[in-house]
Amino acid sequence: MKQRLIEVVARLREFTAPLRKARARLLAWPPLQFLHRQWMAFAERQPRLAAFAKWSSLLVFLLFLFLFVFYGLLLSGRFGPLPSYEELRHLHTEQASEVYSADGQLLGRFYHKQRVNASLEEIPNTLRNALIATEDARFLEHKGIDYKAMLRVLFKTLLLQKKEAGGGSTLSQQLAKNLYPRRSFKFLSLPINKSREMLIAHRLEAIYSKEELLRMYLNTVPFGENIYGIKLASQRFFGKEPAELKTEEAAVLIGMLKANTTYNPVLHPKRALERRNVVLAQMSKYGYLEDKVKDSLMQLPLEISYTEDRIGLAGHFREEVRRQAEEILESIYTTDGKSYDLKTDGLRIYTTLDSRLQAYAEQAVRKQLPVLQKRFDKLWKPSRQLLASAIRRSERYRKMKQAGKTDKEIGAAFRQKRPMQIYDPIQGALREVEMSPQDSLIHYLGILHTGFIALQPETGAVLAYVGDADYRYFQYDYVQANRQVGSVFKPIVYLAGMQAGMDPCKYIQAERKTYEQYDGWTPENADHQYGQWYSFRGALMHSVNTISVEVCMQAGVERIVKLAYDMGVVSELPEGPALALGAADLKLSEMAVVYGTLANRGRQPEPYYIERIENAEGELLYEYRRPEREELFIAMAPEDAALITDLLRSVIDGGTGASLRSTYGIRGDWAGKTGTSQNQADGWFMAYSPALVVGVWVGANSPRVHWPSLYSGQGARTALPIAGRFLQAYQRDKHYRKWQARRFPSLTEEQRAFLDCPPTLDSLEYEEIYHGGDFTEWIKRVTDPEQRKKNREQREEKRAERKEKRKEFFRELFKKGRER
Repeated sequence: MKQRLIEVVARLREFTAPLRKARARLLAWPPLQFLHRQWMAFAERQPRLAAFAKWSSLLVFLLFLFLFVFYGLLLSGRFGPLPSYEELRHLHTEQASEVYSADGQLLGRFYHKQRVNASLEEIPNTLRNALIATEDARFLEHKGIDYKAMLRVLFKTLLLQKKEAGGGSTLSQQLAKNLYPRRSFKFLSLPINKSREMLIAHRLEAIYSKEELLRMYLNTVPFGENIYGIKLASQRFFGKEPAELKTEEAAVLIGMLKANTTYNPVLHPKRALERRNVVLAQMSKYGYLEDKVKDSLMQLPLEISYTEDRIGLAGHFREEVRRQAEEILESIYTTDGKSYDLKTDGLRIYTTLDSRLQAYAEQAVRKQLPVLQKRFDKLWKPSRQLLASAIRRSERYRKMKQAGKTDKEIGAAFRQKRPMQIYDPIQGALREVEMSPQDSLIHYLGILHTGFIALQPETGAVLAYVGDADYRYFQYDYVQANRQVGSVFKPIVYLAGMQAGMDPCKYIQAERKTYEQYDGWTPENADHQYGQWYSFRGALMHSVNTISVEVCMQAGVERIVKLAYDMGVVSELPEGPALALGAADLKLSEMAVVYGTLANRGRQPEPYYIERIENAEGELLYEYRRPEREELFIAMAPEDAALITDLLRSVIDGGTGASLRSTYGIRGDWAGKTGTSQNQADGWFMAYSPALVVGVWVGANSPRVHWPSLYSGQGARTALPIAGRFLQAYQRDKHYRKWQARRFPSLTEEQRAFLDCPPTLDSLEYEEIYHGGDFTEWIKRVTDPEQRKKNREQREEKRAERKEKRKEFFRELFKKGRER
């Protein structure tokens, strides 16, 4: 070991020999020889002072050497890459993309960080002055590094331990920190990060003006509550744009920068008030406010106008817009050839949604669904099979099974009560309860959900959209869910029947019939009433199942399926006679297009959600091209649409949808159909006018959860009331007067004659039928077109006669009144 050490020392001496020779030559230089003699003399006289000077010089040299190496490491990117000047010239800060309604209302945002940038023009001098006075008084003088502030921090904060001395970071350095968040370097984190920020700040100052740096800083600072930037902060806490802020309001927001939660004016108003006054005092100290103005402002109370984040507004609609916008943007690129990102690029998406109608729709759901839920809770009890199936599908059950628990142990655990938080569908909020996991499963199984859509039939624009009662707790979208469609499919069946040549006034008896070719299938009427005779109008008004199946058999299933696809159905349809009863799983959005085709006189509307998309600079990236009427797909002749519409108007005027008139007082031209699926699991209601199509679905998440009876669970009692409440609000709004005044096109003489017959046989001349009349001849006579025309003319004459009698009565009454 000793020999090894000797060899190492010898090699070092050999290596350093050239250095020693160079030192000897340097010392041979006369000026250095003179200095060396002087130093040696000084060292003999003052040995301690000489030693101190020697080691101090060495330390200074080492310090400078360390700084030189450290600076080199920073520039070389050893502590992470530094942004180049070119990169800093093209800074891209994350901005939230905003979604707007057709009438300009902000619906929500897509973001990683909720930030919307303000322009230079939007930032008033009061904000600018308050920020400089409070955060960086010499901002306009330095070039990114304030050496005076650094010395102050060194002596007062580090040496004298005075916390009130403040920090040494300039606004430019803080901006650098916001743009490039700090990284961890263990015990060297502070010096490395500070040095990086100083270098980045210096580069920023070389590229941008002071005004631009202020704007960038105010756009990147956090204000708590997951919002970034002065624009959103101004909107959140004062309900106004930054340019509209008063001096005292600007001081509140600038005061929050020190600690956004501590000085939040909503959470801590007293602290926020004190901090605001500190900011005002700083503004006065540096000449931005006169003392008198400062004193008067400091006396003012803290006043805010807090606006909560509207996260629940059209939540499901926004999610559908997000999905479609991402598809659209796949083929659109930035000038750099990069794809757009909805959550970072600050896009503005303008949609078709009408904020008034959306508010009416959400209000209707919010008011009516709890009413239905209360009624359902009283009537519904889960079956043992359903509960057992739900338990086996639960995450708790799977985990306990994996842990080796027996069914008996699992059952006991599911029955044991414990504190938990559940969603209360009646209150529309979470609440704390003590409940067993089993009861919790029953609770959630029994929650009713809904879907609502309203669109404009001529354009296909989606005007209102509710995917469920509360987007915060239920993100699943029931507008796009496939559910058994029930009787709202029947208009397609009857329309196909008329297209196949069937006479809508040829009466068909409602009778139980077994179809042997379909495995002995025997359809039944919902009310179990048979024997009556119905025209198409009567069968639709009363939603008679057996008549619908008979029409389906005569028209042909293939014809019905083709017509359904032509009218807008996209989902796969079963090819069997059960289709006549709506035994198909379709989306509410599909049925809105089907009924929109009828409202649009046979032309299928193309539903759309997005009008246009702009980038952060306002440049147009995408705009929907609305097709001309002639370009829309022709699903049927206008005459066919007029015929089925006239029949469906009877459903609203006196059939299963009559409560829309009688209970909710809806006026004007409306046609529609109620629908109820098998076992009352799904309630539907579709209605349309010349200007608007409305669709509603109501049901539980599982089709196995259903109402116990047709009376309680029919679409007329579950889905229709939601539409009724919506249309009441729509009807009261004068903004839609022109839409409400529109009427369906009048039928021609031939069309009226074609449909002119009473809905049921019971409404005809009973005496002739039940007292020995020739029934076959009677049917032939009442269904003869010429005879129906004569009957109609006779009825019109009688109506005119009664009208004239009423006029005469009121004339006489008026005459007697004048004589008195």
